[in-house]
Amino acid sequence: MTFKTGDADAETSSRRLRICLITAAYPTVQDERHGGTTYAWTMAHALTDAGVDVHVVCFSDSVKEERRTVRDGAVVVHVVRFRWRFGVSWYCPNLDEGWQLQRHVAAYDREYHFDAIEGPNLGGVCWAVALRYRHRFWLRMHTSGEHNLTFGGSTEKLRRTFRRWLDRFTARVARHRVTHSRTQARIAREEYHLGKRSISLVPHGLYCNSEAGPSLDSQLIVAIGMLTPRKGPDVLLRAFAQLAPTAPHARLAMIGEDAGHYQQQFVAESARIAERVEFSGTIADDELARRWESFGIVVV
Repeated sequence: MTFKTGDADAETSSRRLRICLITAAYPTVQDERHGGTTYAWTMAHALTDAGVDVHVVCFSDSVKEERRTVRDGAVVVHVVRFRWRFGVSWYCPNLDEGWQLQRHVAAYDREYHFDAIEGPNLGGVCWAVALRYRHRFWLRMHTSGEHNLTFGGSTEKLRRTFRRWLDRFTARVARHRVTHSRTQARIAREEYHLGKRSISLVPHGLYCNSEAGPSLDSQLIVAIGMLTPRKGPDVLLRAFAQLAPTAPHARLAMIGEDAGHYQQQFVAESARIAERVEFSGTIADDELARRWESFGIVVV
């Protein structure tokens, strides 16, 4: 098998492809449940089912450094804790953390020899990884939470501005950029000032370990995250309205902030199936973790 990494082909005929996925959260490591954990878990297990060796680097900051490795089935999960340094970590968030992340990824790469490394545009935390592994690194561009670019008296505004700048720097340095839709690609191109730089489109997939594929009927379909217009919750609601007649027992749960607005809109437009849609608002992480196994399909 030949795997193209950007500047050369890596011959992997003697072993399976080996990919490193960088994420800030993973379901078997902590009780957080949101779009990031869903994406990481779905991608990791879908790749392992396709015959790929997957290593997940799950990072966060702490009062002291820590490294440990656990397994989630066939997925190898490396848990990394950064040492939080008050000065640089406070005034230049993710600058030092990005450097520490690069050191950990480099250590794992020396041991496992990854064919590709994928990481998120999460406040620019992957900036150093993108620099070091430019030809093998893929930047995963999701919807960013760093919208406030205005300098002002607030320290938090300055911190947000720095994270946003680091986000843009990472997007421009990375040779490979991937996102899930044409709309998000257009937004990323404008926000990161990418000009004519290429962006690959890879729609979010649906993991199912059954050869027959997922059965939508009798399933609880769940969407988790901030229900902002750029997330497109209205698109999901319209899709469910079209699906409902063919899957009479399927249900939909919308979990996240601002659910009330979409509930009123949906009830007005689709009163006939409104009782099959639950608008839960924000749910605590521990409650979400308890309910996780009851979710049939998670939409990200």
